[in-house]
Amino acid sequence: MGNIKMTALKKTAFARKIADAGFALDAGEATGAFVSWSGPAEATDMLTGDATGACVSWSEPMAREMSDGDATGAYVSWSGPEAKTDALSGDATGAFVSWSGPEAKTEAHDGDATGAFVSWSGPEAKSDAHDGDATGAYVSWSGPEATTDARDGDATGAYVSWSGPEAKSDARDGDVTGAFVSWSGPARAAK
Repeated sequence: MGNIKMTALKKTAFARKIADAGFALDAGEATGAFVSWSGPAEATDMLTGDATGACVSWSEPMAREMSDGDATGAYVSWSGPEAKTDALSGDATGAFVSWSGPEAKTEAHDGDATGAFVSWSGPEAKSDAHDGDATGAYVSWSGPEATTDARDGDATGAYVSWSGPEAKSDARDGDVTGAFVSWSGPARAAK
C-alpha cells in the first residue's frame, strides 16, 4: 500500500472518485474492486515474515496497472468470504475492508493511509474499523487454498500479504525488501 499523503483538496477528489466507482467504504462495498492478492513465488515461512518473491498487496478500481506493479494512488485493499468467488470478475460486493496501521485507522474512509502497516479483515473488524479495533480479525490472505476457510479464520496455505513504503515500486519483480508483513489478531497486531 505505501504511503498515501493527501491534501484536503486531494481527499475531496479521492472521495468523489470512490463515489463515482460505486464504492461505499463504510458499508464494506467494493464493487469493481479486486481482492487483495500476492505473487506466485512466496516462500513458506510466514511466522518469520519470510516471503521472498512475494508481490505487494494492493488494489484500485480497474487494477489496470497491476502487472506493472504500479500502486500509485491505490485504494485500500479488500478481502472476505463473499469476495472470494468473484475475484476474477473484480466483484467484491460485501467484502470486508482491509485496514492498515495506526495512522490509517481513523482516516480510512478518506482513503488516507499515511504510515500504514498492518492489514486487517474479517467480520469482527468490519464493524469497528472506524475505531481501528480489529480484535478477532482474520489473517489478510490471498491464493486458492485460503479461500474456503476464510470465515473461520483458517488461512492454512495462504500466501502472505505485504504492505509498506518500499514494496510498491518493485512489485513486478517480486522485490519487497523492507516491506512489512501483514498479520491480524492481538498476538500479531504489528510486525
